[in-house]
This record gives sequence, structure tokens and C-alpha cells, in this order.
Amino acid sequence: MGGQGDRRVDGALRARWHRASFGRRLVVAATALVVATAAVIGLGLATQPGYPVGGASGGPIDGLVVDELRHRPTPGPWRLTTAALGLPEVSDGCLTYSVLASVGADVLVSTSSQLAYTETGCYDERGRSERLVRLDPLAGTVRWSVDVSEISGGGGTLAAFVDEARGDAIVSTTGLYGYGRGASGYARVDLATGALADVTTSDDATPIVEAADDGLVLVSVSPAPVYGYSDDPLAGAAAEALLGSQSGPRTLLYRRDDLGTPVWSDEQNGDISSSVLLDDGLLVVSGGTGTVIDGATGDERSWADDLSPSAQAYGVGDTVFVVDFGRGMDSRAEVSAWSPDGTERWRRPFDQDRLPVVTGGCVAFSDRTGVHCADLETGDDRWVVERTGESRGIPLVSDSRPGRWDDDVFVQTFSARSGRGAGGSGLGDPAGDRALLLLDAETGSERMRAYVPPDSSVVAVSRSVAYVAGSDSSDAIAGHRVFSTVMGVDLAGGRTLWRLDSDADLQFWGGALVEIGDDGSIRRLIDDVRVTDTVAR
Repeated sequence: MGGQGDRRVDGALRARWHRASFGRRLVVAATALVVATAAVIGLGLATQPGYPVGGASGGPIDGLVVDELRHRPTPGPWRLTTAALGLPEVSDGCLTYSVLASVGADVLVSTSSQLAYTETGCYDERGRSERLVRLDPLAGTVRWSVDVSEISGGGGTLAAFVDEARGDAIVSTTGLYGYGRGASGYARVDLATGALADVTTSDDATPIVEAADDGLVLVSVSPAPVYGYSDDPLAGAAAEALLGSQSGPRTLLYRRDDLGTPVWSDEQNGDISSSVLLDDGLLVVSGGTGTVIDGATGDERSWADDLSPSAQAYGVGDTVFVVDFGRGMDSRAEVSAWSPDGTERWRRPFDQDRLPVVTGGCVAFSDRTGVHCADLETGDDRWVVERTGESRGIPLVSDSRPGRWDDDVFVQTFSARSGRGAGGSGLGDPAGDRALLLLDAETGSERMRAYVPPDSSVVAVSRSVAYVAGSDSSDAIAGHRVFSTVMGVDLAGGRTLWRLDSDADLQFWGGALVEIGDDGSIRRLIDDVRVTDTVAR
């Protein structure tokens, strides 16, 4: 998802932006960084080391406590086998894991042997390993494991929309790619038992949950997927029930407690450019017009009627962002912030090279002049970090990382370390490393400067350590992210504390770093060195 210094945003990035939905950040384009150029950018900031101050509660802002790994992690006391996960025996290297969501300290993990087909040629025709598992990755306890082959499609990735207060998750196929069974669908999952309810599936249509909150669920349905097959005589009836008489895509809005009868469905043959779930309804934007659908009655009312015909809407918290990419890649794009009631708060242009990221109370804009933090409420610059010297690359601003203790802003730049071994532990290739900065969200001052490989990104944060993963072997089709290298970087001074290179797959499961063996077994990695708490607060 990153980009090269002078590369313009291409069609794939634009498509990914346009497919973003509520529950995702405004932009996730800067979280999996792949920096491939050797351009240099200098931000010219004075280092001001210091550990995060922490949220008002004295803990992580998002409530996720990530393991404090200040020494090179080693395998912990437990090991989960595929049998413990409720999985049948599978061939070595034929099982993939995707972490869908956190439930407190637990995680929901989907497993598949068919998704590995793209990497290994594995194929499980019966889909026996298509399962959803809830487990505690800290204790190694499996809560439950259920067969989800009915909705996983055997070749589509899964998404989960968790509501801990309600005690359920809506689990949905996110896409089909031609491996295994062709069915697509969604279901309600009981978080306590794993029991499935309200299962909706079809081989002749692709119902996909696009967004869900504690009251509403938004579903898109497309007819006749390219891949898949079925000998089920009821499949056609299921598709007809979802699509009605329409021949094209359809959008359906349901109450979360009733997934059988839609509150509203579009009558424009799927002609909706974007949509955002609000507290009490759905905002749809199409052809320059915004309309709000009442979540209880399905009644429609005008939200805005003077938007750009190419406008796209995205929700972050209680703010709706409307983005217009302008006319062609050489023109400046524009983003505006709106209240849910349709009141415009502010608008400002941005360069299409780097999409704005909401983090640290900022709408962070990155362009050839440097990094700008625009206040989320007013749109005014809170601070600007100007670049200095000759530079061609544009810095990449990361969205908020899991487990963070403050609102500070991570920025990966193209600044190279000057000289072998300078300013770090000597791990990696100093000549090729690039500067990773931690900027104070209130002032823009530099809190930390570290040097990390250009193909790496921050994937999690504990109280005093940023975890930087490299050699990302994500499979865009399978939807799972694994790493072969993870480094621990000290948040006070940017020193590399350790580097772990593994022949096995590395992933963060909630707050735990785990290692996945070729046989599909799971080990939690821990810091077995006991250290007195001397972290500056």
C-alpha cells in the first residue's frame, strides 16, 4: 500500500480508496509501507526523546494491551496444534490464518487451506479447514471453533463486525477468487458459543456486508459471480430473494437485530458511489447528491445536493469526509469535513500523491512541502513540518497503530542514515535504512527518530516499544498478512532493541506476537527477561 517517491497514485490505489467503508480509517494506504526508491527527504527536526504520556486512563487508547517485548522474543510455554483449533489434519504449509477482529483480549481468527492455493498449490475440495476460531492468544486458550465453509466460499476472505455489548459478530465474505466452493454470504456469530444464526448465502449472487454498527448492517449484493458453481436447486431462489427483480447490483439496509427483512433497498440499480453508516441511518452519495435513509423507517431526506459528481463519502467517528479527486491525476484533489446532519465544517485541497490520514486528532496531509496536521474540527493547520534540502520522496503518514498509548503521529520518510552504524544498533543495512519519525500530535516536534528497512512499517505499539515488520508476504487475494522479520524499536530514543528473523510466519494476534509453524501450529513469543519498570512517565 505504500508508494514510490515520484509515482503518482495509480488506478489500484484510487480503487482501494473508493472501496473503503465505515469502520475502516479514512485512509489505510500508508500502513503497509513498501518504499522502493532511494530518494531522500529531510524534515530537519530536533530530537526530543521521551516515552508516551498515555491516555487519560493510563493505558492504551484503543484498550488493546500489546506485549512489552524489550528483548528478543522467544517461544512461550504453550503451543496450539491444528487439532486444538478444531481443524483436520492438513498438509504442511497448506493452512493460512487471518486475524479478523479483537474481542477484549481474545481474537477472532479465520482459517483456510484453500486460500493457500495461490502460494502452495494446496487444495481442499471439501473446505474442511474453513473455520472461525475464538481464542485467547495470551493464555493459548481456544474458546470455540466453528465450521464457516457455508459462508466463506472457500476462496473469499472474511470480515467480522464485532459488537461486544450485544455479544455477537456479523461475519461476511469479502470476495470470491475462484478457489473451492463458490457460495458467498454472511451470518451472525454468537461470541460466547460460536453458534451461527441468520445465515444468508447464495451461489448465484454475492451478498457482502460492507459495514455494520450496533444498530444497522449494510449489505451489497451483486448477481452472477464469475467464479463458483452449485447444484443446489434453491440457489436461484436465494439470489432472487436478495436481488429482487433487479439485474444489477443492489444495496440493502438491515436492522442488526433483524437480518431477514431490509429496512431499505436502493431502487437505482446499484447506482451508489459511496455510503456511510450514521448513528441513526445511512448516508448515500451518488451523482453529486447526498441522501440520508432513516434507519428505523427507511424514509429518505436530503443531506446535500451540491456535491461534485465524483464525490466520495467516508466516515471517521462523528465526521463525514467528502473527497473529490478532481479532473485527472495532475489536478489537486479536495477533501471536506461535514457533521452528520449535513453541515459543512471545512474544506481544503490536497495532492493526490498521498491521501490524508486521520491520526492523533489530525487530518494529516503529506506532500512535497512536508507534513501538515490539520485540526479535525476546524481544518486549520495545527502544525507544519517543512522538508529541508533536496528531496524527491514524499513522506508516508501511518494511521493509528494498535496498542498505542498516545496520539502521536508516525511518519516514514525517505531520509537515509548517513554512514554505516550511525545513530543505531548496526542491525540491518544502514546504507539502505530510512528514517521513521514519531511526531508530537500537538506541536509536530520530533519525539523519536529510528532507522528501519525501507520495506517495513509499524504494525503495533506497546508502552515503550514500536514493532516494525518487514518482508511482508501479504497475499492480496487471501487477505492475510504475515511477516518474516519483526523489530522492536525503543520509543524513547529510536534504538533498535532487537530483530527477529524467522523462517516461520510471524503475525500479531491482538496483543501477542505469534509464530506459525509449517504444520499450522501456533506459538506465542514472549520476553522472558524480567525488567524493573523504569519507564519515564
